[in-house]
Amino acid sequence: MRFTLLLLLALQLLFSCREKVTDNFGAYPKKPVINGFISDEGIVAVHVSWSASVSRDTIPAINNAVVTISEENTPLMLIDEAEKGWYVAEILPKPGRRYTCRVQVPGVNNEVVASTVMPANPIITSIQHKTLAGRDSDNLIYSAFKFTLQNNPSSRAYYQASVIYRVNDSTEKPARIVEMNDPVLAYEGMPYPLFSNVMMNGAQHTLTINYSRDTRDLTQGNNWSSMLEIKAVSEEYYKYAKSIEMYYNGLYPIFGITGYHAAPVYSNTSNGLGIFRAYTTWRSNIYLP
Repeated sequence: MRFTLLLLLALQLLFSCREKVTDNFGAYPKKPVINGFISDEGIVAVHVSWSASVSRDTIPAINNAVVTISEENTPLMLIDEAEKGWYVAEILPKPGRRYTCRVQVPGVNNEVVASTVMPANPIITSIQHKTLAGRDSDNLIYSAFKFTLQNNPSSRAYYQASVIYRVNDSTEKPARIVEMNDPVLAYEGMPYPLFSNVMMNGAQHTLTINYSRDTRDLTQGNNWSSMLEIKAVSEEYYKYAKSIEMYYNGLYPIFGITGYHAAPVYSNTSNGLGIFRAYTTWRSNIYLP
């Protein structure tokens, strides 16, 4: 029996088809690419470039385009001066309003168009901070922010949370988010706190964000002060971030655990490529450890 199985395996290997896999896919079609955002901090910024092969070290910027920003159907401003492909202006956006970015590139017949809706400011009704919230598998201390977010179950909303260390009066750095056991965060399957209100049923919802101190002893290691930052993000922002994560999971699979699955990167742009998104920001007080 064993000899028969070995013989069948040998015959399968002998007559199986093999084909060389190539990574030469040819030149990618040249298209305009935009990467822009509008925020409640009074800034609209749009980077305009040409699409390029992933093997290029630099992105070919476009500095002679004309960028127009509109609120609903009313033009607000025209930006025609750029530095390294960045077109920047000041604006006071209104929550719930749709903003459209139109980019005209010389030599391209159709203008590149993308739009997004400015989300309402996140409303935090309570917040608690705990310096010694627990220890991870490496015995490193992690702290926690527990906060309550006001919610409207009848309207879909999207958020991104982060914790920021205040190293000194002029320097900030992001903290490493760990132990994302909160059901709302676990549902998203993301390595950082990007989430929607799809799992929130009531008028408010309480979440916990854990962040590492990267030390086993606060008297000897990281004892910086910190603050919680909550961004209410547009649907385009949320879909783009999710697609980027799926793209990299497919590009760098964990062999033996995950397989390769090609995933396209989300774009809300017509006549080109890229993303135009919006967000508003809430920040807590500074908490000392």
